[in-house]
Amino acid sequence: MPNSHMNSTDHYETLKRFLPISEKIQKITLGHIKKNIARILYELGAKRVLDIGCGTGGLGAYLKKYGIEAVGVDRSPTMITRANKQQSYSKLLIGDAQYLSSLLGISTVFDAAILSFSLHEMNVEIQEKAWNEICSYVKHGGIMVVTDISVPKKFTLLARLMKLFIDRDERGIGKVYPLHYKNYLDFIKNGGVSVWIHAYKLKIIRERCYYAENICTIAVQNE
Repeated sequence: MPNSHMNSTDHYETLKRFLPISEKIQKITLGHIKKNIARILYELGAKRVLDIGCGTGGLGAYLKKYGIEAVGVDRSPTMITRANKQQSYSKLLIGDAQYLSSLLGISTVFDAAILSFSLHEMNVEIQEKAWNEICSYVKHGGIMVVTDISVPKKFTLLARLMKLFIDRDERGIGKVYPLHYKNYLDFIKNGGVSVWIHAYKLKIIRERCYYAENICTIAVQNE
């Protein structure tokens, strides 16, 4: 059941009928990124991970292939219902990343945590609260892998085209969930994921960008 801290509105319920086709598109466009996340965690020795904003569970399938046990968390019951069909997670929980203690208790510890396209949905205050909460469930010296939208250092023609595609998708979601689009715009205005994660001055373990630097995966060491 959703915890008491959650907004009871599931904005993604309206998009439920589009999820099957969305999953197919994401497998083509984001599958290699998700596979790389799983490979990074495997190479760094992570055995048990927390997947924040797991969505429909696409990343879980790659984690399972690498023998990594994953617990998925998402605020949307619609997404969790869909993720259950993947059968890739040891546990799936409906809840808010700001209040993990109400879902996980106080003694649970993970080797790593993943935030995959979750940060840009949050405002700045929630980002900070969620980050601190997530870090508290990852062991000291563990791994935090963040993948999200970034701002290219050089706006080449390819970079501009990729940004147009991303903007179109975010606007589409914004028609159903306006706050999502507002937070996305603020996230980009503030420099995207690269600027966001580097501000914490944590040890960078791995960093790789895709689609002309419009999407980046950054792995840092939890301290």
